[in-house]
Amino acid sequence: MSTPRSLRRRGQSGLTIIELLVALTVGTIVLLPMFGLVTLIIQRQAPTIKSANASKQLRLFRTTMEKDWAAAKVIKIGVVQANAAGVECNQGNMTSVPYTGNPVTGPLIAIQTSGSNSKRIVYNTRPNTTTGGIDILRRECFHNPDIIGGLDYWGTGSKVTDPGGSQVVIVEAVQSFTIPSTCNLQAAFPKALPLPPYEMCDMNITVVGRDGQSSTVRLHQHAGRDS
Repeated sequence: MSTPRSLRRRGQSGLTIIELLVALTVGTIVLLPMFGLVTLIIQRQAPTIKSANASKQLRLFRTTMEKDWAAAKVIKIGVVQANAAGVECNQGNMTSVPYTGNPVTGPLIAIQTSGSNSKRIVYNTRPNTTTGGIDILRRECFHNPDIIGGLDYWGTGSKVTDPGGSQVVIVEAVQSFTIPSTCNLQAAFPKALPLPPYEMCDMNITVVGRDGQSSTVRLHQHAGRDS
């Protein structure tokens, strides 16, 4: 005995095309606002996350600068390009000396630490071509002195790629990096005979982030560490 066609239709499994389209439409109507809400939450959180990252960078900058100043024997700022090769750490791709055909005035800050194995720390800036603003660079190497007449003259430092050397973007894409034009009375740097020892270098350094956050560091060089 043959099965009626109506019974065969009722026994078939699955959805018809119309039922499938209705299900997809209802699902889209329900899920679309949810996706919009998630996107809105992410967009609202992005500035907060960005601001938190900027604050973290500025805190790291303050801590590092204070540590470098506390260890300094000699601090000098405003090094002219003619003297940069005698102040910079050697090699690396963040140098202010035009090794790679990309000259930059500086370094802006040059520090010699105290001790027998003294380090050289230099700070400079470069444009951030990705996000705009400027990056603050920190380079570190061992100090190579030229002893002339018993005085310590600066020669080009060791390589940043040597053990103990480093180079890093310590703050990324800030609006400005403001330092005084000088922090002691010795204009010539590296100094030449018969100039007296450098004076203490106390100064304020201000960094303004791209989001407008400002951080000012009051730096004080410890007494007894002039050259």
